[in-house]
Amino acid sequence: MKKIFLLIFICALFNGYLFAQTYNITTNNGQTISTCTGDFYDNASGNYSASVDQTITFQSSSATSTHIKVSFNQFDVNPTDTLYVYDGLNTSATLIGKFNNNNPLSAGQNIVQASIYNSSGALTFRFKTDASNQAAGWFASIVCTPACQKIVSSLDTVLTMPHPDSNYVDACMGDSITFSGKGIFPQNNILYNQQNSACTFQWDFGDGTTGTGQVIKHKYLLRRGYDIMLKITDSIGCVNTNAIGARVRMAGFPDIVIIPLADMCSNDSSTLKVGYLNNSNIMVNPSQFVQISKQSFDSTMFLPDGPACLPGIYNTSVVFNNFPQGLTITSASNILAICVNMEHSFTGDLGFTIFCPNGQNVVLDPNTHSGGAYFGEPYGGTNHGTYDNGCLPADNPAGVGWSYCWSEIYSNGGNTLDWLSSNACTNSLCGGSTGNTIDSTNQVNHTNYIMPQNSLAGLIGCPLNGTWNIQIVDDYAIDNGYIFHWDLQLQANLMPVNWTYEVLIDSVGFYGPLVTALNDSIARVHPSTGGTFIIPISLFDDYGCKWDTNTNLTVVQMPTVNLGNDTSFCEGHSISLNAGNPGSTFQWNDFNNSTSQTIMTKDSVLSSGVPFIYDYVAHVTNQNANIQCTSSDSIRVTLNPVPGIEFEAFPITGCEPITVAFTNSTFPPSNYIWNFGDNSPTVTTDNPSHTYNSTGSPFTVTLVATTNQGCTSTYVADSLIKVFPQPHAEFTWTPTMGTTSNPVITFTDATTPANPSFTHDWDFGDNSTHDITTNPFHLYSIPNSYEVVMIVSGSQGCADTVRHSILIVNDSLIFPNIITPNGDGFNDNFVIKGLEDGAYPVNRFVVYNRWGKKVYDTDNYVNGEFDGKGLPDGVYYYIFTGKGVGLLQELKHQSSLEILR
Repeated sequence: MKKIFLLIFICALFNGYLFAQTYNITTNNGQTISTCTGDFYDNASGNYSASVDQTITFQSSSATSTHIKVSFNQFDVNPTDTLYVYDGLNTSATLIGKFNNNNPLSAGQNIVQASIYNSSGALTFRFKTDASNQAAGWFASIVCTPACQKIVSSLDTVLTMPHPDSNYVDACMGDSITFSGKGIFPQNNILYNQQNSACTFQWDFGDGTTGTGQVIKHKYLLRRGYDIMLKITDSIGCVNTNAIGARVRMAGFPDIVIIPLADMCSNDSSTLKVGYLNNSNIMVNPSQFVQISKQSFDSTMFLPDGPACLPGIYNTSVVFNNFPQGLTITSASNILAICVNMEHSFTGDLGFTIFCPNGQNVVLDPNTHSGGAYFGEPYGGTNHGTYDNGCLPADNPAGVGWSYCWSEIYSNGGNTLDWLSSNACTNSLCGGSTGNTIDSTNQVNHTNYIMPQNSLAGLIGCPLNGTWNIQIVDDYAIDNGYIFHWDLQLQANLMPVNWTYEVLIDSVGFYGPLVTALNDSIARVHPSTGGTFIIPISLFDDYGCKWDTNTNLTVVQMPTVNLGNDTSFCEGHSISLNAGNPGSTFQWNDFNNSTSQTIMTKDSVLSSGVPFIYDYVAHVTNQNANIQCTSSDSIRVTLNPVPGIEFEAFPITGCEPITVAFTNSTFPPSNYIWNFGDNSPTVTTDNPSHTYNSTGSPFTVTLVATTNQGCTSTYVADSLIKVFPQPHAEFTWTPTMGTTSNPVITFTDATTPANPSFTHDWDFGDNSTHDITTNPFHLYSIPNSYEVVMIVSGSQGCADTVRHSILIVNDSLIFPNIITPNGDGFNDNFVIKGLEDGAYPVNRFVVYNRWGKKVYDTDNYVNGEFDGKGLPDGVYYYIFTGKGVGLLQELKHQSSLEILR
């Protein structure tokens, strides 16, 4: 079937169907044109004419799309000239506006359309010029739409997050942006009800992706700026005519150059700088983006089956009008890409040609009639939009458009559209829902671009200002589709209206124990230990984004050398000096120039009796390939001489106690501690005397001499002093008083110290023979007082003598039974015969009257004390108790006593 129609379409090609219908206000002056497609120009190919007053009316030829909409792609009318637009069939209708370069039809107000109040759906244009100051005029595209109430699309600044600032949404890379749109309906409920909930919101995020929904989240993958477009379609298919003018500025990780800090020693400090200058350790190049210049045809256009639905040639124009006058394409590289977003079920049907304002053109893809792959996702798949479905958009629903870009700048591998069509990917690879599909162009990563059929160098010399047009020719039967939008992308440096932004660093955060912030961009680095460290740094930009980075620092441990305080000690000794820091390099100034961690100090003085003083110094070094860290410490060591001890003692033997005089000749003079070996307290005199007894003999004498510098010598005289025991004679006897009834006295030796080697000689004082027994006993036959002598003798002539008197008493008592206290000196007192001899020194004498009442009571009664004084004559009773001496038992005697005067 395709091949049968080939000849027919070739013929149609030569019958003028390559060009869209155009309308010139001069040629068609005063006419009413019924159409739904076409191009509308001013009255000349160059500047418009002077002194004209011309009109033209456009009226819809569609029964459903009843109202005219005209999109101005180029507009340049001198302020002294005016284009009037009327909302109706003639100039009597309501004036929509007066337009010239003071009020241009460009940018956000480049569309005029018949209002809902206009039942004819027509637009009337009147162009009036003066005699001078002509300009380029205009170029516009005509389409038909339903009777639409006005829709103004805008961002909902409350629900859009982050909140926009002057229509700029500033965000951080990696964060999702919540876009919220809203429609404003100034003509609501005149013909029908409009509300956001009944509208469709279609977003173009500017990164090659789109989305649908009033509130939608999107995450950008590249650090750059994006122009956001929002198309709002109400319940009857009417679309907003304005651009929301929203832009996204993404802040990404700043471009930084890290100059590592120089290796340093611990406890040193350095400055860490973050900034834009070359002397910064972290040099920041702020995030910067220059938007690619592009203009877009952003109206959806139905591409019906070419031969069946005339004209088969479709023009999609965009207008540049902000370039400096006379600026032209000077190199093919000025054009970055030409991109279309469309769907179509058969690529071989279509040919694409780019036209610049002066008519120069380049074929992007010819009508080869080969290639059965799809553009995008056509509605209904194969044979989508067949002739039987007619030529109206309502009978041919739109599919899903994919973007395809021609470029000689970005990656295309030399692949033309025909080649890509013949090698189309499968559904699973491309994501298409029907048939084999040409993979879309990735405008983010700049891959899968298409090589133009002819070089874009064919556009060199094209003026940048004016109408740029992609002409699409469908000259092959059956298939149709839609073009949703296309754009021409130029080098950014060509466009004076380009927008740029720069994200500066607002502040810097320094973290960790190694750093102390001095201000918001400079910190002091002060490591206390060695090692390799990571210093975390956060960069906070103007958008509130936080970007974390770090820099490394190598720190060589500065040795900590502590040899201790200056010290001194005595000859014969040495100490170990330890510089610490194992694994380091060491250098000492000792007598051997030692290189070890530890050394021993000198242990002898150089001159006898003279202190030796030396300052030891240790240098300790830690290092790597870049830096040496050296610390030193010194210690003064004084080596003091020790004293030489000599002394004499006299006498060195004798009976206890003996006093020994010590003569000291120690040199040099010192402080002394004498220990005499007998557990007596030490003394510190130079030439002491000391008294010894025999305990512990022989005695070892120790002298410790200490110089003023603390050096000590000790001399021990072993068993030097010999002290022989001196007896201290003493004895006891029992009973302590002998009696006639018990005349034997036992003597007990109490000599100190007790020593079995002592000999005894006893003289009992009664002219009896001597006794040498240690503890003798002796019988005394006559009561009397005797002097007993004991002589105790030890070795080396050490002896002692002791004498005691021994009393032998008569212990027989005679008690009277009557006293006559009449003062005649005879028997006046109560006298117990024998008591005066002391036989009962401890006694008690108690007298009772005849009625048992105690009338006298005394202890240790002495004869003659009781004389009955104060008592009447009569018979009394008494009791005498006494404790005898020696072996006597206790005596108790009771009897009556008569007092008779």
